[in-house]
Amino acid sequence: MEQAAGKAGLRPAWVACLLVALAPAIMAVTTWTPGGYFSIPLYFWRFLAPPVIAIELVVIGIAWRFGYRPLAAIVALPGWIAVALGLLIAIDVGDALFVSPDRAVAMMRSSMTLVHMMFGFAVVHLLRERGFDAYRGLWWALLGGATLYVVIMIAFVMAIAQPLRFDWMHFGLGVVNIRHAGFYVVVGAAMAFGIAATETRPSRFWIAVAGATLCCAELFWSGSRAPLLALLASSLAGALLVPALRTLRLPLALAVAYVGGAALSLIHTPPLGIYGLMRMLRSGGESSANAVSSGRVDLWGGSFRALLERPLFGHGEAQFITVVRESQGIYYHPHNALLQSLVQWGGVGTVSFVALAAILWWRMMLGTRRAGARAAPAFVAINVFVIYAMFDGVMFFVYPMMILAFLFAAGLAAAEPASAPSPASA
Repeated sequence: MEQAAGKAGLRPAWVACLLVALAPAIMAVTTWTPGGYFSIPLYFWRFLAPPVIAIELVVIGIAWRFGYRPLAAIVALPGWIAVALGLLIAIDVGDALFVSPDRAVAMMRSSMTLVHMMFGFAVVHLLRERGFDAYRGLWWALLGGATLYVVIMIAFVMAIAQPLRFDWMHFGLGVVNIRHAGFYVVVGAAMAFGIAATETRPSRFWIAVAGATLCCAELFWSGSRAPLLALLASSLAGALLVPALRTLRLPLALAVAYVGGAALSLIHTPPLGIYGLMRMLRSGGESSANAVSSGRVDLWGGSFRALLERPLFGHGEAQFITVVRESQGIYYHPHNALLQSLVQWGGVGTVSFVALAAILWWRMMLGTRRAGARAAPAFVAINVFVIYAMFDGVMFFVYPMMILAFLFAAGLAAAEPASAPSPASA
């Protein structure tokens, strides 16, 4: 009876976790258009990801049912952390209300940022309130959700009746640009490497490697360099910082997944030059830094000019496309989280943001060193997104911000059980 009651008590936490794990698949099935159908509402469905926001709100609601209160969670933080967070919120909302050229868009994006923040606090509260301890199962669930997205993607590509007429650049399966599929897939690859490095049972090790190989195959197939580089760098950093990741299983998993993934990606190549392993090799031989970076150097230069126009508090969220002429009316972000923060929040907001992110990362690293395999996969995934954010729009798009908030929250809950000091008491 007690065991059944315990399982029932964990159901709300598992519902929340499984919704998060299934978010990529939900985005895929709600945007299934292999015929290339396009409409403005469908475009914004892919761009703004309302199913992801809905999942966050559901999780916040579940946590509220068990005593979560966002304001109380902020007030309970140590003084300087609460002040830094409050200052960042004030700058974000203040810019949206009084400064941003496109205030309606800025206010919408500020509201979404507040949802991400409340969602992160809600996940910590829910996991600790319900005594959740099945973190290895959670990491497997995230790996499963990412590989499910890849399987749906394979079916989607097979269902395209007219490949030569299909819009391969925008693709459409939960994304407005094929590169953004990497946001969904890299979570699974990171989890797979974290699991494989800390898994002593051969059968489960090879299942994790198979998942990593499938995810890497998608990244090679779509021509996405940044997530592949981020996975390598994060695995190296994890091995250097966390003893539990310092095993021969990690380089073995990386080698099999990268070689196997690259080989699998060659089975099919879309009729467009932006795809595939060959595209990645060709782009490395470009003659200029801007060409190698796919135009990022120009965007970064424009970001500094926009910063000088409003150096203290920035222009507000989602204003990059308006205030930076190098955006060409196409790019919504500079493909660099730090520059994006400077443009939207200025120097004051960025100092607050970086300080908060640094304390979260530091506590996660220390906790993972103690917790070992229990928290290691989340630490690998967090570092992947931190590195990935230096080259892509991780801080702009909805799903990566949601999953990063979740990884920090669940990772900290795994690394620092309720009986241990929480990040708020640091």
